[in-house]
Amino acid sequence: MQENRNERFWGDHADIYDTEIDRVIGSDSRQAIFDYLLTLPGLGDAIEFGCGPGFFTRAIARNARSLLATDISERMLDRARQNVQGHPHVRFRKLDCEETGLKSDTFDTVFTANVVMILERPDRAIAEAYRILKPGGRLILLFYTMHGVGIFDRFRMMARFMARFRGVPFKHFFTMGETRALAERAGFRIDELKYIGGPMKAIYLEATKLKTA
Repeated sequence: MQENRNERFWGDHADIYDTEIDRVIGSDSRQAIFDYLLTLPGLGDAIEFGCGPGFFTRAIARNARSLLATDISERMLDRARQNVQGHPHVRFRKLDCEETGLKSDTFDTVFTANVVMILERPDRAIAEAYRILKPGGRLILLFYTMHGVGIFDRFRMMARFMARFRGVPFKHFFTMGETRALAERAGFRIDELKYIGGPMKAIYLEATKLKTA
């Protein structure tokens, strides 16, 4: 797989990501989302798109029968392997979430956090999630949003990100309506769409791949 710009960016920041993203977003916000993910029941055979250093992977692993944690950056995967220990049912693999090469109708759950807003074509990743899910399988999608953040605070947050990560990889911050449309275009039925976490909130979506006749 040829290295692309996103892969280089995240690989260059793999060693500092957890510490620095807490300084940009706030550790309280990440912990609140982590705690919410711990409450999700019965994830079955799950896959994570864009696991990064494995922060949310640890939460998803608690209620999954098996978990394939994927990322485009091998350096991020190395960090995740270090951070996600004590879970022998978790495997790691370098994959492009827009074209995984995995078999169709394989997984009970696809989970992805803070990925769609850095992709050039997020619709491809959501379509790929639909393809590899079993009929009746569940998509869990979340990402940080600027909801409730004032103009001045937005500027300060982006300035902190620029200072600590030497660039801004974000392509688009999705609204609730855009998030719904993204999943529905792929064929999903929306089951839940809301804000979670705080003070920096995330849009949280659960959706189902409808069973075919």
